[in-house]
Amino acid sequence: MTVSNNQNKKNKKPWKCLVLSLIRHAQARSNTHGWAAGPDSALTPHGHTQADALASKWSRVLIDKLISSHLQRALTTASILSAANAEHSKNRGYYAVLSEDLVSVDIDPRVQERKCGELVPRLSLQRQKIDAYHALTGTTVRGRIARNHTPPEGGESLDAVAERAKDFVLSIMEEHGDSECGSFGPEDFQLWKWKSEDAEKVPSDIPHVTVVSHNVFLGELYEAMYFWHEGRSQRGLLGVIGQIQIGDLPLNVFFIVSFF
Repeated sequence: MTVSNNQNKKNKKPWKCLVLSLIRHAQARSNTHGWAAGPDSALTPHGHTQADALASKWSRVLIDKLISSHLQRALTTASILSAANAEHSKNRGYYAVLSEDLVSVDIDPRVQERKCGELVPRLSLQRQKIDAYHALTGTTVRGRIARNHTPPEGGESLDAVAERAKDFVLSIMEEHGDSECGSFGPEDFQLWKWKSEDAEKVPSDIPHVTVVSHNVFLGELYEAMYFWHEGRSQRGLLGVIGQIQIGDLPLNVFFIVSFF
């Protein structure tokens, strides 16, 4: 995915870029017990093991901004990551001055999981699985999930989650994106040089923002960025420079370089 030099020249604003790491929370009771775990479930013992493993791998990764959902499964994952990162920062020479920033976990309600409303879990707990599925997805007669469907009693449509994701990525790019890369665009960035499963090898001269969130939100965020160039804006580009999996469960981490 590239933007031509002619298109780039037409942009009034210089490019901004950052590395955005997307982390799905570690295993929670909602992953093992479903709706019976409640709307804000804690990590399981195995989830804590996952988070500890991630924290160990990321202990020496320089993070400029660590953002988490307020839900405890994400916030606990982020806090474990932050604590290990800050502990190792004490022995990193001049990086030590950044220890306070590394400890901090910023809670942003925009990165919370999709709101499913009160009817869906109630039907699920009553073992009315089919009704719960239709209430959640608004499935059409052709079997397609309706993205504009809002689950009853306080739910949120997939389209609404996508808009939340777009608002989030624009705001972090505005606040943390590096305009020093304005002299070159995505077509000039040699992505292959940074292909790695080691987060310590992400580009050190580009701001690194890490987001700990949830399955549906991260999926919508990823797709919003990936297909950004097909919408009204021509300034989006996504390049995945690495992915790791912690242990035998899907705690996935994506390292992304993004230009806007």
